[in-house]
Amino acid sequence: MSRYLPAFAVAFAVFCGPAAAQEHLIFATASPSEGPISTEIFNDWAARINEDGAGVVEIDVRHGFTMASPANFYDRVKDGVVPITWGIMTTIGGRFPLTGMVELPLLSDDAETASVAFWRLYAEGHLDAEYHDIVPLFLTAFPQSGVHLSAPLASLDDLAGARVIAGSQTNSQVIQALGGLPQSINPADAYEAIQRGTADGRFVPWTAFPPSAWRR
Repeated sequence: MSRYLPAFAVAFAVFCGPAAAQEHLIFATASPSEGPISTEIFNDWAARINEDGAGVVEIDVRHGFTMASPANFYDRVKDGVVPITWGIMTTIGGRFPLTGMVELPLLSDDAETASVAFWRLYAEGHLDAEYHDIVPLFLTAFPQSGVHLSAPLASLDDLAGARVIAGSQTNSQVIQALGGLPQSINPADAYEAIQRGTADGRFVPWTAFPPSAWRR
């Protein structure tokens, strides 16, 4: 199965000029405030930056989809609407073909190892052609994706005709190879699409379904 590739991204212009006073940087997470990625990662990361950078930089975390969303996060930071945001690079059609290499099937069974290799590709300059508008703060690969459907199937051989939300070209090709019909739907709208019956399921890693122990 293939992977999604999420990435922090910050406008390069933020770092170009000298800092005359404390920098106030809005971080539009494009994620729900109650989600584990917000409560367990984004909030804690910003708090550490604010503590270590007191008087120099302040990260102002803004959750939700008002300032940035999974559909427009890249344009929001590239156009200077917000200095920091987060999103899945492979949902931006055609702009990150080199980055998309990391989501090819069977490269690694370990998301941590894949993430380290992904970052090293960027740090060594192999992805420079795709990151001239933004500067990633980190890049990471999610674990293996799985097919999650509203109705059970005996096996993936029975996927023929199922409408499955896929987040990238590679994911779409996987669904097609299994006989399914890939759907291009914004991740934020996936639940509603499945609930209303306009899609039968979603191709996504278990990371999107956190255990109850993560919830506060």
